[in-house]
Amino acid sequence: MGFGNQHHTRTPFTTSKSVIFVIPLQAYIRHTYRRDSMPQDSDGDSAGGVLLLPSPTTATTNPTPRKPKKPFTHFLSLPLHHAPDLQTSIDILTNDISTYFPSLNIPSGAIRPARAAHLTLGVMSLTSAEMVERAVELLKSTDMDALLQEVTTIDNMAKLLDPKAPMSFRVSLQGLATMGPPNKTSVLYTVPYDPTNRLLPFTNALRKCFIAEGLIQDESRELRLHVTVLNTVYAKKGGRKNKGRQITLDVRDLVQEFGERVFVKEVEVNRVAICLMGAKDKDGIKGAAGYEEIFGKTL
Repeated sequence: MGFGNQHHTRTPFTTSKSVIFVIPLQAYIRHTYRRDSMPQDSDGDSAGGVLLLPSPTTATTNPTPRKPKKPFTHFLSLPLHHAPDLQTSIDILTNDISTYFPSLNIPSGAIRPARAAHLTLGVMSLTSAEMVERAVELLKSTDMDALLQEVTTIDNMAKLLDPKAPMSFRVSLQGLATMGPPNKTSVLYTVPYDPTNRLLPFTNALRKCFIAEGLIQDESRELRLHVTVLNTVYAKKGGRKNKGRQITLDVRDLVQEFGERVFVKEVEVNRVAICLMGAKDKDGIKGAAGYEEIFGKTL
């Protein structure tokens, strides 16, 4: 795996099934995010830990047929559609792109409306009423206060504006980054900045509760909290259901120009929700009605 022009020594070690390479986590982050457009150590790891990546699998002479994947039907999230002025910020960005980067030709429907804004904790395949009930009951019974207490230390407690206030989160949405290389991407997103560094540990802890119950698949990779600003999959006729060729854009200049933009300051994150996949359209605008919430719980 390459990380720009930087070269890192990969130290292999073996397990009973595969070879695993140890890659410095900060190198991975520098590759994935523009460091000058994101807060330092926004992943909560200021010690420069490691990310374990499995080595590429090799073909076998008699490969075992893979079972078809179950469709994802629901997702666990922290809704952010209530963020004040978020839609205004998105509209300003859309206008600025048209003004300063007209050659990008952002396809209609690619810009995501504020009503669809959320932080995804994990996707689920709840294909029966019983499975939906299991997920809802798990969220109902999860002690959010206990999870918040677990991730609140003396250091980050001191960063709270009012230590006596309820321990919810106040985050800013800032910066622009891409999924994949910025010269050929289909997704542009902004990231949540939590000055107390509690949001990522909390979402990981909550996510693990659903993984333990088999409701969210353990993908053995870092959770990347983000709010999608642009996704060209929605510009295709039929949206995600269309298997046609993905539209990609070269947004290097755009990210360099607007990479430090702040979309929302100190919005309260105080709710966890199980939602149906697929935001609803409204007035001809894709996703403008947001996602249907099956069950939500206040922190």
